[in-house]
Amino acid sequence: MHCLVFFVISFVQLHAQSNTWSYPVASIIYENCSSCHHEGSIAPFALMSYQDAIDHAIEIHAQLVAVNMPP
Repeated sequence: MHCLVFFVISFVQLHAQSNTWSYPVASIIYENCSSCHHEGSIAPFALMSYQDAIDHAIEIHAQLVAVNMPP
């Protein structure tokens, strides 16, 4: 699952915002990340939009590879 998330985020970065964000990337992030990654929550940054995911893609990848996220 972690590799899938990274692959999909990488794909989205290469192909700009499109239906690939809406499905499956957005649903994976909303189901696994956004409960903590939203404004005013404990997470260090929000993951509520395509731009949030792109802005933090390197951090997301590092945390997935290190198996720190999702907790």
